[in-house]
Amino acid sequence: MFSPSTFGGIVALTLLTPLNLVFLHNAYVQRREAEPLTALSTPSSFLFKHMPVNQVALEFKIDSMPISDEELWTQLVPENGGVVETADGKFVVAMYHQLRCLEEVRVAFLAAHNRPIPGRVPNATAADICLGQLWQILQCNADITLDPAVLVERNGALVPGSSGEGVDHRCNDWTRVRDVVEGRRSR
Repeated sequence: MFSPSTFGGIVALTLLTPLNLVFLHNAYVQRREAEPLTALSTPSSFLFKHMPVNQVALEFKIDSMPISDEELWTQLVPENGGVVETADGKFVVAMYHQLRCLEEVRVAFLAAHNRPIPGRVPNATAADICLGQLWQILQCNADITLDPAVLVERNGALVPGSSGEGVDHRCNDWTRVRDVVEGRRSR
């Protein structure tokens, strides 16, 4: 019916076609998984298109952001809670959600150390959830800055640690984020 060479070609095509399809599918999936988010994939990309990244040295001053200063902590989140409106709907800028989470942890921490904030009731469940979210956010942002190691005391032993103070870190300009949020308040 077919010559031996034609039959061999048909068998080769029959075997190679599914292999090629599997190869192309795997290449497509790997490429999709490796591609970073683009301006077309997230609403925040349109709002923060030209967000500057700054080199900032961390500074730790005990009195610059006292844990018990309610007024200072209240000013961290805009009145609208960090809500912005886009053509795709209303969104909360993640930084403000994270700051509110930190606030939940702060209130619970102060209450646990007999320094409750008048009028504020700590919510242990919210604080637990927020700690989990903040943990994941830190991992997600994976700051790879190398901080000098110093010996610190933990549980009676000296172990390597770091403060990160005075070391440059790459940071988004949070004041620009606030400008955008305050210019696009939710109605």
